[in-house]
Amino acid sequence: MLHSAASIFRRLLVPKRRSSSRTNLSGVQRPPRLVLRFALSTAVLLSIGAFVILIVVREHAISQAESAAVFHSRFVVRSVLGDRLRPSDFASPTAKDRAQALDSVAEADVLYGDTVSLELYSPGGRITYATNHRLVGTTPSDAARARATLGTGNVGKAVEMSNGRKVLKVFVPVPFVGSEEPAGVLALAQDYQPIARAGRRGLLPVLGVLQLVLLTLYLSLFPLLRRVTARLRGQVEQIEKLALYDALTGLANRRLFHDRLEQAFLASQRSGAGFSLMLLDLDRFKAINDTLGHQTGDAVLEHLSERLKSIARASDTVARLGGDEFALVLQGAQDGVSALFVAERILRALDEPFDIHGVTLQLETSIGIALFPRHGDDAEQLLKRADIALYTSKDSHVPVVYASEHDQRSADGLGLVAQSGQEARRGVAS
Repeated sequence: MLHSAASIFRRLLVPKRRSSSRTNLSGVQRPPRLVLRFALSTAVLLSIGAFVILIVVREHAISQAESAAVFHSRFVVRSVLGDRLRPSDFASPTAKDRAQALDSVAEADVLYGDTVSLELYSPGGRITYATNHRLVGTTPSDAARARATLGTGNVGKAVEMSNGRKVLKVFVPVPFVGSEEPAGVLALAQDYQPIARAGRRGLLPVLGVLQLVLLTLYLSLFPLLRRVTARLRGQVEQIEKLALYDALTGLANRRLFHDRLEQAFLASQRSGAGFSLMLLDLDRFKAINDTLGHQTGDAVLEHLSERLKSIARASDTVARLGGDEFALVLQGAQDGVSALFVAERILRALDEPFDIHGVTLQLETSIGIALFPRHGDDAEQLLKRADIALYTSKDSHVPVVYASEHDQRSADGLGLVAQSGQEARRGVAS
């Protein structure tokens, strides 16, 4: 019988363990960090959007610069070299005197600014003239592009390396009066660095606008995010309080008491110092509830809780287990003398009458005490023996520290209670 009663008491106190990493001691699932997620998502999306915009702007700026280079190449063909080139210049490699003449024209009217070289291609893709004379008579890798330009009749372009630097080479078909097909292709190579700089210059205004937009967005959202954060934090704290603390008294409830008891075991095992477990309930509390009403009974529990909290130290735990049952975990009180000293302070605190709604009440309490490690090395055993001491205290009306001789008395008492219950049931049946 005694073991059965202790088992029931233990099941009331010991919560089921949870394996979810998203829950805390109260069993309340932590809400996702909405503000953090929103900030990260916004930053990622804005970064992606900004990256796309920057790429588009950069490509647009480069395209504009390349278009200007193409326009320049066409202008050179039509206005500068239009009446100075001959169909024979594209038929075969130019003779020495003709090459010198073209060199003079190129140096005077073509090779200025960003233009670095000029080449003439035959319809077959062979270079017939070049400002770099070593290329004359060769068929370079971009000959295919020159042939494609002849085939389509449109201007072609390519970015490539020439003499160790990056250039934009523009291929322009060169027609002559009286001929339906272009005689060949003129290729102008321009330094690519100014084009790249033009692309970077186009990014600066966009970067400034994006930074302004981001700053404005976060400044406008910051007050809202603070309010949302405070509201979420307050709601979580309220849920945790409801899950871990008694709603009437504000003391720790069974769940938090069990955790604090486990923490007391761990701390004592590390430090080698013991602690005391004290169980307490009010005498004749049911009579107060039945006579004066539950509202008065709740007020009594609230007043008692305040007195218990005033006695306990910051390191101690005061919990309401339910009804008029309370528990205290007294850190460092590893002997009966220390625990009884606290019990006497509780009794003295109860000597002062309770003034509840104009009614003066004198309360008494029973207190059972078990010591760690003397009376048990786990929560179940310590709770069981503190409960036995509490039962003994109800008979003696003084605080009781558990002793082994109390076991038989408690077992006998529980047996008498069970026997009285059976007789009462038989009387009702008859």
